[in-house]
Amino acid sequence: MLGTDVDLQHWYRRADEFPWLGRLAQRLRGLKPPRYPDLWEALCHGIVFQQLSIAAGAAIMKRLIERLSTPIYHEGVRLCPFPRPPTIAAAQPRTLRSLGLSRMKASYLQEAACTVIEGTIDEERIQALSTPEAAAKLMELRGIGPWSASVVLLRGLGRLDAFPLRDTGVTASIALLSGDPSTRADVVLERLGDMRGMLYFHLLVGRMWERMQEP
Repeated sequence: MLGTDVDLQHWYRRADEFPWLGRLAQRLRGLKPPRYPDLWEALCHGIVFQQLSIAAGAAIMKRLIERLSTPIYHEGVRLCPFPRPPTIAAAQPRTLRSLGLSRMKASYLQEAACTVIEGTIDEERIQALSTPEAAAKLMELRGIGPWSASVVLLRGLGRLDAFPLRDTGVTASIALLSGDPSTRADVVLERLGDMRGMLYFHLLVGRMWERMQEP
């Protein structure tokens, strides 16, 4: 989950092709690509976070986990494991909507749970596919488009050649961190090649870093 086994030397060489990105990579040197523990959890996040800010998506996800989890206690600490597919599939739609999900997202989430239960979407089989093939398979699910499929592949399966191209914050983050509003995301992604997924994490953390420096 923490990506500690990923060798990033290739990433640093590619990042150095862009002075601003090379500096960012050095500032964040050691940053590894984290991932969700399984495909199911990645699917849920890919659906819930669509067209939402990170803060809004995280708030909904927190409510969903706390409401539908079966808590366990360890040394007096209440822990809430992520709800498994049967729990989501059996939830009342009005319960899901009360947590902040739209009617459509609630239905997408429950349909995704059913496909995992039925084995229509299986992590082992998805892993055996190339990234374009895996994305196409994921997009057979209602509610999973190109952005969500890329998020699932990057954050759930560790595919560093995947990048959520339609993330509205990408252009703004690249402009901010490069210091040049004319910097083209497509050019950067093409030259990063199969390590483009690392840009996602560096833009995210780099943007947070910049905000922390603001007075």
